[in-house]
Amino acid sequence: MQGSEQQQRLKIIYKMLFELAIGNLKFRIELRGEDSVVEKIATILNGIAAELEKIEQPSQFTSLLAHNNPLESEAAIIKQVHEYILNHLDEPLISIKQLSVHFKINEFKLKTGFREQYNTSIYQFYNDQRLSRAKYLITKTNIPLKKIAFICGFNSYLNFYKAFKKKFGCSPGEITRDIKI
Repeated sequence: MQGSEQQQRLKIIYKMLFELAIGNLKFRIELRGEDSVVEKIATILNGIAAELEKIEQPSQFTSLLAHNNPLESEAAIIKQVHEYILNHLDEPLISIKQLSVHFKINEFKLKTGFREQYNTSIYQFYNDQRLSRAKYLITKTNIPLKKIAFICGFNSYLNFYKAFKKKFGCSPGEITRDIKI
């Protein structure tokens, strides 16, 4: 495995660990069939997430009810969009139109339903989650700030810095790190 490719795979491993830590059990790591330590870790983490997901699965009865009620099924689709966004925070968010096509829901219903369910727009939620994840990583790890910006899906440190300062009222460097070396 090449150095940059291995770095990408390790980034995905860190992302999976973070998703498990915050209770997001839908995220999975794509397996490539390689015989490497990273691939073995990915297989183990996918298995853990699958087992945890089984424990938290809703009963068949409640899922049948949701499919019979259009409002509940719309809410379920919006929840899937919510989970999709949480699973793809390190990537640029696809357009609302692409989300509506992907999840087979009317674009207007998606926008208004998301706002009703989560009291924020889809794009604002996406950015808030990326910034919250960045703040968490700053306080709980010793990862350099520029790397945290990249991990959280920002293309440049300057964009990350401005957004972070606007949301939290301080720069990323002013946040106290809770780690003990």
